[in-house]
Amino acid sequence: KAEVADKAIKAGAQIINDISGLQADKKMVKIAATHNTPIIIMHIKGRPHDFPKDPVYADLIPEIISFLESRIEYSIKSGIAHNKIIIDPGIGFGKGVIHNIEILKQLKKFKCLNLPIMIGTSHKSFIDKVLNSSDDIIIHDNNSRLIGTLVTLVVAVSNGANIVRVHDVKEAVQVIKMYKSIELSN
Repeated sequence: KAEVADKAIKAGAQIINDISGLQADKKMVKIAATHNTPIIIMHIKGRPHDFPKDPVYADLIPEIISFLESRIEYSIKSGIAHNKIIIDPGIGFGKGVIHNIEILKQLKKFKCLNLPIMIGTSHKSFIDKVLNSSDDIIIHDNNSRLIGTLVTLVVAVSNGANIVRVHDVKEAVQVIKMYKSIELSN
């Protein structure tokens, strides 16, 4: 909500994360532009708590890129500086397991937008669905989502994510630091 974002910025917040892609509150774009605040524009299919049960995409990555392109254009026309925009393909927001995995695998394709990419996989339900998809071992603890999250973070960073939104900061920093040390040694 724009009113909340405005008060949060005045209280010291330094970024707006709009999960609606600047669609839910028409005043949000003005708040970001007025305060010259970085804004994360996320792709979403449906609305929170009312996502399609079986979302269908004709061509997932191009559809998300097209949505983000239109929201970026709208943002810039509304006064948000290009260098203040961050994109988020919206893992889990109106997407099934296969969609989330495909986004992670093809994340580099979002580089065509020439903007920083944020990914938020932390403790998402698709992790449980993947880890419990076979009859071999059923995992019923929060640690499984942590381990699954850490794997998705490494994949996301290796495929171009600039920012990761996480719940377990210490563990995320450690796994990315380890990944980067290996990657940089090549």
